[in-house]
Amino acid sequence: MGFRRHVLPTALAVLTACGIVAGCGSADTANGANGTSAIPPGPAGKPEKTNIVVNTQPTVDSAGLFVAQYLGLFRDEGLNVAIQDSPRTSQNFEQVINDQALDTIDITAGNYVSYIEAQDNYDNGYLPSGNIQNPGWQQISSDLDIFAEASVMTPGYAGLFVLPGSPIKTIADLKGTTIGINAPDDYAYLMVAAFLEENDISYKSVTFVYYPFQDMQKALDSRAIQVAFLAEPYVSEAEETGGLTELTNLDEGMTTNFPIEGYAVTKQWAQTYPNALLAFTHALEEGQQIADTNRAVAEQAMIHEIPGITQQYAALVTLENYPIGPVDPTRIERVADDMQQFQLLDGDNFNAQALLGDTQTLP
Repeated sequence: MGFRRHVLPTALAVLTACGIVAGCGSADTANGANGTSAIPPGPAGKPEKTNIVVNTQPTVDSAGLFVAQYLGLFRDEGLNVAIQDSPRTSQNFEQVINDQALDTIDITAGNYVSYIEAQDNYDNGYLPSGNIQNPGWQQISSDLDIFAEASVMTPGYAGLFVLPGSPIKTIADLKGTTIGINAPDDYAYLMVAAFLEENDISYKSVTFVYYPFQDMQKALDSRAIQVAFLAEPYVSEAEETGGLTELTNLDEGMTTNFPIEGYAVTKQWAQTYPNALLAFTHALEEGQQIADTNRAVAEQAMIHEIPGITQQYAALVTLENYPIGPVDPTRIERVADDMQQFQLLDGDNFNAQALLGDTQTLP
């Protein structure tokens, strides 16, 4: 696990330690950012839309979003932001993407794998549909604009876990096992497949089964799976309770510093509400910078925004890198390249620029 720190006892103490919130931390985000430290300016005019619905998973990937909400940074921009965590988000983000394409969600915070799949399908003529329940990756479609990066993996963020006393004790023992991941064909599948292949184990030799993160312990206990993929904050929970043993960390080799999550709207939404998007982005990037440089504030935001996270667990979680500035297309290209290798893209020439809309050229 990463470096542990104790939480401050109250939110007031956190804010006092931070000082003037907008200036909290350093403008230099060298630990994973893309070479620029400038937070984009807010809009010149009033937001065209003030009530914004954001769909995300309750994980540390969205720490910047949670900080911005917790500190009232969106409110300061004239926005009323509602963070929505539907039960299906972690199990079928593809359904959420289709909903966003049909305008029932304004902004999503999600994994790049699903965004790339949706954009690739759209570019190849597959139109969004709201009539498909639990769609697979070939059944999602949206013309997306990833306007901000959310998270880049750090050591300790994700790993493979087994029950204490499991006969699976080495990486070589993973061959032929049943591995629980949170959803089909998303970032967990890609990371585990890449890890296996790099360790000379065919990803086709294992069986992937799908459970929400919070049900992985139960699935292991019932022997429905032999190995569980977990990401923070569930990693810290598993280690703290002593119910699971980490077999391996996944931040190595092909998945070192792996780009996990970004923030997206549809291109049509970006064109319709440019001031609202700039206002949201300005507040979000402030939240990203604070999450990246002031752990105490990030911990309190997670306690406030993630159900079931106590001060004890917030103090243990491994945070990621939270970039600010223009989206780095090389990160998206990296994910797309891995997807092609593991058969999550039909073609072999995905253009990362297709996911970067006009927002990347805004002042």
